[in-house]
Order: sequence, then structure tokens, then C-alpha cells
Amino acid sequence: MSHHIYQTKAFIIDSVDVGEANKLLTIFTADLGLIHVSAQGVRIMKSKLRPSIQDLSYSKIALVRGKEYWRLTSAEKLISLYDKRVHLSVRKLMARVLMFVKRLTAGETKHEELFDMLSKLFTFCFENSKQLADSQKTSPEDSILNTLELIINFRILESLGYGSDDAGFDEIRNMFDWNIAMIENLVIDQERIKKIAAHVNQAIVSSHL
Repeated sequence: MSHHIYQTKAFIIDSVDVGEANKLLTIFTADLGLIHVSAQGVRIMKSKLRPSIQDLSYSKIALVRGKEYWRLTSAEKLISLYDKRVHLSVRKLMARVLMFVKRLTAGETKHEELFDMLSKLFTFCFENSKQLADSQKTSPEDSILNTLELIINFRILESLGYGSDDAGFDEIRNMFDWNIAMIENLVIDQERIKKIAAHVNQAIVSSHL
């Protein structure tokens, strides 16, 4: 019996080793949400799939549904946060972001808006890694990177139904393309930062997750 092959882009959040050569991946997709995928033989050095399913990667993959888990049939890496051009501080930020998504999403639930936001964010961080990392050196407490993480958390929570009707959040709510200049403006507006942080903390409490 043939199996339907489902093709999608996905974030590889993390993975665990299974047996001698396999991995069980936790991935996030637009249509399926958070799912677990069995990747057979990918720990063998000669595996062609191995480079494309590294943790913290954004990849194009193909899946078929198995009895217990989805099963990986092909993969093509689009962006890896372990690329040497990505600074460690940026990689750590995105690792926290993906773990936050993992914490707040569950089951095969469609999250198209959230996935689109994360896709643009990955590209933004990859292309602006040096500038984001350098901001930590000049002002570690009030850096672009710290403010970016706060904005991301706000956007994740809002996309999952933990938003606010406060018009004061409209600028970050309607930010469809990530922009360093706008983040820099927020960095110097500490009252606004405190307000966003308070909302994020309350939304996390409200989520019970």
C-alpha cells in the first residue's frame, strides 16, 4: 500500500537518539503544528539526510505517517543556526525561542501565522547575526538582542490567543518584517519595554504552561 508523502518546511527543535543509528525529531510545521518524526539511519556518517536535520535547522522535508510517529523520507537544509556566520548569542536566542514554541504548542494543530513569523525571523537573524551579537558588547542589559527576544515572545503568545487589545502594542503587533531600526527605537523606550514584559509575563501565567 502506498503512503501519501507530505512535503513541508519545518523547524527542527530538538532530537533524541534512538537505537544505534536513528533519531526521533521534534519539529514544528505550519499545517501540522508540533510533531515527532522518526528519522531512520541518520546517525550514520554517510547518511545524506544527516546535515539537513540538525537541531536548530530550518529545512524542507518530506514525511509519511507511521503507526506511532511520522517518518522522514527526505530533507533539504535551508538555514542552520550552527552555520559559522551565526554568532553564539544569536543561536542561543533562537534555541530559547524554539523551546518556547515547543512549550506552548501541543498536538497536530495548525499554526500558519506563527510559522510564517518564525520563518521570517530565522532569515532576519541569519542575515543580521553580527549586528545583533555586537549589540550585546556595547549594552548587555538593554541590547537589541534582549529586546528582540521580548518582542518574539509577545508575538508567539499573541498568535496562540494570548494577545491584548491595548493599542500601545500595535507597532509590534503589526510588524510583519523584522527591522533592526524599530527594535533600536524600542531599546531606548524603557517604559514601553516594561509594559511589554509585564504583558508577556501575565500571558505566560494565563497559559498555565
